[in-house]
Amino acid sequence: MKKRLIIMITAILIVLYSCVKNIDKYGFVDTTTLKGRVVEELNQIPISDVVVSVRNDNRTYISVLTNSQGEFEMNVDYTQIDDSYYLYLDGGVYRKNKIELKGLGLASYDYNSIVLSNIPTVITDTIYNITKNNATVIGVVVAGGGLTVTERGFCWSQLPNPTISDNSIKVGSGYGQYRYTLTNLESTKKYYVRTYAKNSNGIEYGNQLEFVTWPSFTYNGHIYNVAPGLVQPLSWSESYEYCDNLNLYGLTDWRMPNKDELVNMYINRETIGGFVTSYNNGLEHYWSSSIAYQGSHYVVNFDTGFGGGHGHVGYFSDEENRCLNVRPIRIDH
Repeated sequence: MKKRLIIMITAILIVLYSCVKNIDKYGFVDTTTLKGRVVEELNQIPISDVVVSVRNDNRTYISVLTNSQGEFEMNVDYTQIDDSYYLYLDGGVYRKNKIELKGLGLASYDYNSIVLSNIPTVITDTIYNITKNNATVIGVVVAGGGLTVTERGFCWSQLPNPTISDNSIKVGSGYGQYRYTLTNLESTKKYYVRTYAKNSNGIEYGNQLEFVTWPSFTYNGHIYNVAPGLVQPLSWSESYEYCDNLNLYGLTDWRMPNKDELVNMYINRETIGGFVTSYNNGLEHYWSSSIAYQGSHYVVNFDTGFGGGHGHVGYFSDEENRCLNVRPIRIDH
């Protein structure tokens, strides 16, 4: 069974080397000669059907159909030093390969080999706009395995390596970049997400990314994450120690909010959620790290009921008033 599976896999490796000549005073290379050879590991795709090209963001510099021995040679003319180039095969990027043309006539590559297959190639690129219930994900279908990509999308779960059997969504078809906002996520949970793409030969999953749905608010040009905190009577020193020692999902840069940050947390209390917003024997007050005077720190009253403080800023003595709680924060970006 394993032998049959191996035979079904199509793999082609490319070995690449170069020669750079005549760098002029403006930093342009007169001629860059790229030579290589396609090595066919398994006799599945004829070597002569593989198209090799080198491009940057603006244009294709050269494209060569390899011969029956798999050898090719490209002359890339008048390229600028430190420009970035990418190697393409068969009309699609199978692996992005940055070519750095450096001074003194030297060329180097972060490149070893490329593997082609008859199933799609898809990348899970970026996760952004993460809130307590949502996150936006970007994916890219970079190759179709020589076939039409009939479906592409995302799958996600609170367990690693999600598949379309877990939470999944179809986001169109074909090549290129696509995005989707995942909704109705649980707050303060770690999620794993992967792209997927299908063609007539099967389905392929992209790399896995992970994120945590932190409650967040924006203040002073930064996005702040808010941890669950402790709803129990705490002195100021106990609250500070809790924030300073907090480790959630590997993040250790939590801290107690200062007075202004805490006021903005009150303003955004409905979006953040989880605050004590009615009278509860003092627990509706939250500690800040800002000193009011020696032996006391500022607090904010989150009671929104009739007769409550409505975001009132006050202060309590650090150790005598052991009746407040705390919400740690960190700056995300």
